[in-house]
Amino acid sequence: MVAIAPSEQGNDRGLAPGVVEEVERRCGAAPRRLLADAGAMTEDDILGFAKSHEHMQVFAPPRTCSETAKPASRRRYERELAREPEPLKLWRARMDSEDGKAIYRRRSNTEHAHARMKNCRFDRLPVRGRVKVTAVCLLHAVVHNLVWMWSRQAAIPRRCPA
Repeated sequence: MVAIAPSEQGNDRGLAPGVVEEVERRCGAAPRRLLADAGAMTEDDILGFAKSHEHMQVFAPPRTCSETAKPASRRRYERELAREPEPLKLWRARMDSEDGKAIYRRRSNTEHAHARMKNCRFDRLPVRGRVKVTAVCLLHAVVHNLVWMWSRQAAIPRRCPA
């Protein structure tokens, strides 16, 4: 984990720009790729990233027209897609490509961190207030990173010096 951004919001919609800023602050550079849930990324976020971080590729599933949509709704959806700005068209094309789908599947790796935290009763915090919540989140992030590091070291075969 590189950054956390505790919020009082019930969902993570529109929080991606703040997390990217936090990553930049901590690491000195923005990520080259941003993998996000469908609900976390808005089209406005993608347009904003296209202006502020031209080098960053966003991978998040776009909203689609429902299979059961009426023909009039489908035509309206197609008209909206045709009028979209170029960064949104590029994002949709990236997500429709096989490479884009393969890269997005790697987002499941982040779910391991979420599952581990939930298994440690992280779904309900024992504290209140942004400062205390941030402290607890940072402690969980440090523990997660240490466990991840130790698991990777255990996977590397050690050689005795000759």
